[in-house]
Amino acid sequence: CSSDLVFVCDANFGLLPRDEQIAEYVAKVKENYGFPEAFSVQNTKNVKERSFKVQKILSDAGLNKGVTLSMQSLHSKTSELIKRDNINLDTYRELQDRFMYAGVLTYSDLILGLPGETFESWVNGVNTLITNGQHNRIQFNNLSLLPNAEMSSEFERESAGFLTVNSQIVNVHGSRTELMEDVPEVQELVVATKTMPKIDWVKSRVYAWWVAFLYFDKLLQLPLSLFNKNGVPTAAYLIKEIIDFVDKLEDQSILKSIHSELVEKATAIQQGDVEYIWNESFLDVYWPADEYIFIKLVNDELIGNFYEELENVVSHILKNRIEDSVLVDFIQSIRLNSKTIRLPKHLDNDVIFTENEKDLLVKYLQVLNPHLEQQNIIINLLIQNIIINITMKKEN
Repeated sequence: CSSDLVFVCDANFGLLPRDEQIAEYVAKVKENYGFPEAFSVQNTKNVKERSFKVQKILSDAGLNKGVTLSMQSLHSKTSELIKRDNINLDTYRELQDRFMYAGVLTYSDLILGLPGETFESWVNGVNTLITNGQHNRIQFNNLSLLPNAEMSSEFERESAGFLTVNSQIVNVHGSRTELMEDVPEVQELVVATKTMPKIDWVKSRVYAWWVAFLYFDKLLQLPLSLFNKNGVPTAAYLIKEIIDFVDKLEDQSILKSIHSELVEKATAIQQGDVEYIWNESFLDVYWPADEYIFIKLVNDELIGNFYEELENVVSHILKNRIEDSVLVDFIQSIRLNSKTIRLPKHLDNDVIFTENEKDLLVKYLQVLNPHLEQQNIIINLLIQNIIINITMKKEN
């Protein structure tokens, strides 16, 4: 039999000499038989030479979907309370840089609801990760208390002021039909703490979805990553300003309806709902809220209207804070970002970029990976599921 996915139950894969041999063997199997499609490992937190080689082997074989640079929280008080010693930011940047140079994708994780975390520290943590080179993905997890874990003790619960609910466990992108035929499992989710009351937990959860939607789903990543100076806030803070602006809107705009749906979902989770969103029309699977909103926009043919509203909101936020020329460039980059989205009904259409747009795309790619520079050879680069030819290569 064959398997699409192999999940390795080892919390520190890459630590032992055998792990490199296992990775080489699985890569060879993939080359010969086409399976498995993915080999999911939990890499050791402090990446040493062997662990780096293991991740490089898996990445080159198309087996690795991203190396975890685990953080959980960037708030020093929270790290102290949970007795976690994170890698420092200098090491984080060094690892990001090394993996980028090798062409290996990384992602970071943050956990919502940890002791001591506040809405402000949550936003600051997101900003720190993005400004230190995380442009691929932040995995925003909800804190779940496990039986017999230290954090589940009565002392820790009382100290942190945990408010919890029981929520049925569903697998992201898992089938609802299959779930209904299985034995239900329940997790205890933290939905508020002393430092993050219920209203702030909802704000933090909604903020994380907006960041995932606009930045990591790449609907606005191009302008957010290129224009973060000359008076323009960094991506994490500008997204917060967009949310604050949209939240105050009284009309029934697309942006307002998105925000309202995210708030409604976060509130439902606080009351024991599952963490993901199901829609029978969308492949009968559970989607993260940001992906669900993206699919819904495309399915309802509202993506064009969405970008028009986004332009207006960003213009309103920035118009009196930056030079007119910078604002014009920012708006143009929003339009370019929308142009790079490959919609289902346009799959066979050629996308033509102007020379100025190509220059912006090159600059954008160099933000994502500073080791790319313009040269006179052609390589294919994937931008939001569009293959475009731009003269780029790695530095020598």
